[in-house]
Amino acid sequence: MISSPLFCTHCGAANLAQVAFCYACGQAIQTPGNAQTSSDSGPLHVGALLKQRYQITQQIGTGGFGAVYKAEDQDLGHRLLAVKEMSQHNSNPQEVSEAALAFKQEALLLADLMHEHLPRIYDHFSEDGRWYLVMDYIRGETLEDYLSRARNGSLPLDEALDIALQLCAVLTYLHTRQPPIIFRDLKPSNVIITPERRVFLIDFGIARHFKPGQDKDTVAFGSPGYAPPEQYGKAQTTPRADIYSLGAILHQMLSGTDPSLSPFRFAPLALNAPALQQLLNRTLELDENKRPASMVEVSRELQRIKEQPQRKPDLITQSTRSVSQSHVTRPASGPNILIYKGHASRVHTVAWSPNSSYLASASDEIIRIWDVQTGSDICTYQHHFSRIVAMAWAPKSMQIASLSQDNNLRIWDANTGNTLDDSSGSFVPQIGRRSLLAWSPDASMLALAGDGRTIELLNVNTRRHSGTLQNRGFLGCNALSWSPDGQSVAAASGNTVYIGDVNTRTFLCSYNHSASVETVAWSPDSFYIASCGSGKLLQIWMARTGELVSMWSGEHLEHINTLSWSPRGHMVVSGGIMGDLQIWDVLAAHQENLQIWSVQDSKQIGSYTAHSGGVLSVAWSPNGRYLASGGADETVRIWRAPGGAL
Repeated sequence: MISSPLFCTHCGAANLAQVAFCYACGQAIQTPGNAQTSSDSGPLHVGALLKQRYQITQQIGTGGFGAVYKAEDQDLGHRLLAVKEMSQHNSNPQEVSEAALAFKQEALLLADLMHEHLPRIYDHFSEDGRWYLVMDYIRGETLEDYLSRARNGSLPLDEALDIALQLCAVLTYLHTRQPPIIFRDLKPSNVIITPERRVFLIDFGIARHFKPGQDKDTVAFGSPGYAPPEQYGKAQTTPRADIYSLGAILHQMLSGTDPSLSPFRFAPLALNAPALQQLLNRTLELDENKRPASMVEVSRELQRIKEQPQRKPDLITQSTRSVSQSHVTRPASGPNILIYKGHASRVHTVAWSPNSSYLASASDEIIRIWDVQTGSDICTYQHHFSRIVAMAWAPKSMQIASLSQDNNLRIWDANTGNTLDDSSGSFVPQIGRRSLLAWSPDASMLALAGDGRTIELLNVNTRRHSGTLQNRGFLGCNALSWSPDGQSVAAASGNTVYIGDVNTRTFLCSYNHSASVETVAWSPDSFYIASCGSGKLLQIWMARTGELVSMWSGEHLEHINTLSWSPRGHMVVSGGIMGDLQIWDVLAAHQENLQIWSVQDSKQIGSYTAHSGGVLSVAWSPNGRYLASGGADETVRIWRAPGGAL
């Protein structure tokens, strides 16, 4: 066993406790014993005077950078301004240097820009060890706050299009500068809406100039859910990166779904607007070359859509909803033994029956049950009238639980498609728009979690709420899994994995990643947890203590959406935005006491080229013979597992 890892402050990679230099970037590791911190006297008080000119009247925002204040300019008639402060609290010299460089870059970028949707910058300076930017004070609220107050978190079509067109205008201005400016951090918290519905783009801290001939950005930056794949260090970001981010924001404004909770997954809109859906599909392409060529093109198409007469959304009923015909392909050779095409959109969840004979696959409002040997459909479940956000097959039975975005929990028979329990929210707590569920091993209970601070436990037999696990640090759920021994649940929230005891309703321990965790999986003996996400790291932990056992790193782990542990517990399979499956020999790594691996030299025992889009879900069959994967290319694939036989 090894102690908790040290995370590099330069690149974020996890390292062994005893190392002096980061294995990923070579920079010196800052430890509690050698880190140098700067003094910080806390927030500025009301009345404080900066540069003998700017008098602080109110603190209006905080963040990792420091704070934002409202101030009056004493030299120009008490004009209201915003003052952005870079704090050095608990920062080592390297972090201070990087933050100061970002502040200077933001000041220099804004100083040369003049646009109706950008704040003007008037001054930048340092005082008492802090950096300050002085700019226009904009009355209004962030788009993030505005959406949080909107019904279902979404906006009417006309309003969403108007906001998107204003963003197109300012981004077109930035992209046509010489050299072009790539914003790189377009998200609702960086957009201000005034009471007059005028839009302003703020926070240029990670914006950069496009440099022809450069292979990739010097450092990977971006906000999960809104940043495209190339922004994670794969290539140099171009104006098409901002086009992707604009598509993510527009989709959120129309659907009410926060993309940061499920990066790279965008369900079709519940609108009868094929032209808009087609444009969104193009802007949200993972391959940047397939996105619109410029923001001008996006703006022109949005304007055309806005001017078209609007049609009312179709009323979807079970009797009129169309279901695509399924089609099965059997590759002639290789580990991929079956390709199932029966969904009309991304397949976000796959789940095996306990006897490994059937597979459930979910997409939008439809779940299909089919025979993995023949590819024939057993039944199609279409009793949800909102997008399905979670689905799981009950252990040792033919029952399936599914939860839709409108908080309707359904428990139904996979043989017939008949609903056994239509809760329709009656005993389901309001857990948020992004929801997850997991069965207990004895199928008597369900764990549910969303974008709130709790994990809710439901007794399926009595139809009653059976308790809550709550933690102050738990800020919403990215992944949820119940341990095979029935004693614990694992939940990922941001960069942290939490282990909760279902008997005492308390959290036992937590451990951190260097980036957002998107998926967790228990080993069959409940001793270990595998976790991965957007940080190019797959890590294996002791579940009860949080000690790191094994770790893999590499480009193939760039953004992992899904993990599954083999039934014998000696292998883990991962799938992510690259569209392939990676299979890892966990047992060999543990027995040989090798804790840090790269993709090139690790016990990676298989790599399957899987989908033309990202892999959104993967599951190992209970008998250990097969793997199933669902992807953004609307297909489900069955694979022969390593060592498996037909």
